[in-house]
Amino acid sequence: MGRPPRRRGGARRPPPPRPAGRLGCRRRPAARAPRRPPPGEPVNVSLRPVDPAADAPTITRWVVADRASFWGMGDLGVEDVAQIYGYIDEQDHLASYVFEVDAAPVGLLQTYDPEVDEIGAFYDRRPGDVGVHLLLSDDPARIGRTAEVLAAGFRFLTALPGMQRLVLEPDARNEASLALLDRLGAERGPLVDLRTSISEKPAQFYFFDRQRALDVASSGEQC
Repeated sequence: MGRPPRRRGGARRPPPPRPAGRLGCRRRPAARAPRRPPPGEPVNVSLRPVDPAADAPTITRWVVADRASFWGMGDLGVEDVAQIYGYIDEQDHLASYVFEVDAAPVGLLQTYDPEVDEIGAFYDRRPGDVGVHLLLSDDPARIGRTAEVLAAGFRFLTALPGMQRLVLEPDARNEASLALLDRLGAERGPLVDLRTSISEKPAQFYFFDRQRALDVASSGEQC
């Protein structure tokens, strides 16, 4: 639901990514669709910090996929991705995590502090706001587990010290993300022309107040 943010000025900016061709999405033989687990089958969803070097190949595969076109990293290679997440790891106001289902990586959860990040200048900030970017992969381990993955993410976010509201700003052209946030009961905020040092997009802000975020965390509702 957005590209990883970086602060304008202040924190050290990484050098421009080295020229690198996009990792090819090679055609593969047709395969059967992954098995969708029965609703009652146990599953363990967890989050861990991104390891920039070790996770870069997996993250690159996710961000160059067609479904991640709005993430804004589709033309980057593994070294570029490792550099970006290494930079994020060095910043106090940014954080990135990998979702895992039964120890298999299935997506990214990233947070930023709107009081520090450029994005905070584009809406009416409040104390306790936590900015969120979310990317779910199409890996087999996630099939049929979107609700559990989202619930785990919201449990993690609502446990952050001082969290009062979650802030998301997906690209307004990303109909799938907007539909998901609407289904989850997020409040629509302003539609803005978001222009930062790393991104330009029509951004549709969404907000989850603390109670609604807790409801999503506890319900694991289907999406």
